[in-house]
Amino acid sequence: MIFAFNFLAIISIAYISGLSADFVPDAKVKCANNGVGYSDSKGSFFCKCAPNFTGKQCQIYQTTTCAPVQQCNPCAVSPCQNGMCQNVNCQAVCSCWSGYYGQFCQYQTTTTCAPTTTTTTCAPTTTPCNPCQYNMCQNGGYCQNGYNCQAVCQCRPGYYGQFCQYQVTTTTTTCAPTTTPCNPCQYNMCQNGGYCQNGYNCQAVCQCRPGFYGQYCQYQVTTTTTTCAPTTTPCNPCQYSPCHNGVCQNGQNCQAMCSCYQGFYGQFCQYQVTTPATTTCAPTQTTTYCPPTQPPVTNPCAMSPCAYGTCVNNGYGQAACVCYPGFTGPLCNICINYQVARAYLQQKHINKPLP
Repeated sequence: MIFAFNFLAIISIAYISGLSADFVPDAKVKCANNGVGYSDSKGSFFCKCAPNFTGKQCQIYQTTTCAPVQQCNPCAVSPCQNGMCQNVNCQAVCSCWSGYYGQFCQYQTTTTCAPTTTTTTCAPTTTPCNPCQYNMCQNGGYCQNGYNCQAVCQCRPGYYGQFCQYQVTTTTTTCAPTTTPCNPCQYNMCQNGGYCQNGYNCQAVCQCRPGFYGQYCQYQVTTTTTTCAPTTTPCNPCQYSPCHNGVCQNGQNCQAMCSCYQGFYGQFCQYQVTTPATTTCAPTQTTTYCPPTQPPVTNPCAMSPCAYGTCVNNGYGQAACVCYPGFTGPLCNICINYQVARAYLQQKHINKPLP
């Protein structure tokens, strides 16, 4: 039994691989069937199982094979030398042949008498022996003439005693079942309100409540509070004064609309009207004012209208902004992801404060 216990303990410990050696008993480790839990400083654990139990949580019953019951047969070695052997309560009882006696019929009877003048035949000193005359053997036993004219009963199977008066009582030994019903959740090893389920190979599987994790839901999720920048900011397209020579207004869809000062024009009032010294134009019927001649637009991005992006010519002589990652808006002046925007500005070495 000690060998079995040590063997099961070794199996239980070997079941856990990669553990450190500084294990100490830990009541928080749940082990079934009187197993003892151990844990170390790294959070590893195992169960040392009681005899006849194994498994990670000692939930599996170890099969025990019953030793066969030896049949009693004292006559197997033929102890009766000159007679018939009978099994009486697991004891050899010899029924001797005529002319023999003794516990094992090892002695022979001798007759001595004084012969007469007319015969040498001795007269019998006793009457013929017939102990079976009244058949005292019970339960169908067979009577035989034994030593010293004693009746010896040869009993039928299942009976014993001097006259076969006793019946053999069979003692049934029930062996432990080779397998037990699988119920790894019997001791509910799931912690922190986790729900236990019967998993593969009779292993307990814990379904943890929100906020907990681990094989037995023994660990709690640590929540790190991170303050995120709002995904949207109040619409203010005039924040960076895109209108160079005019007044900015918040137009439709958060678009900057510039009202240019006199003498300036363009989407951002970036161009100045040039009036030549001599203006030749065809007067209309109502006025002689000639509209100013606008100079050709050579570079609409010259004034860098894009706050956090790259300015490109859209092909119609107008500026269009391609925003950096994390920014949006017609002028790329709205930050929608501060973390992405900050990382991009640092990567590109753009020294601008975030809006």
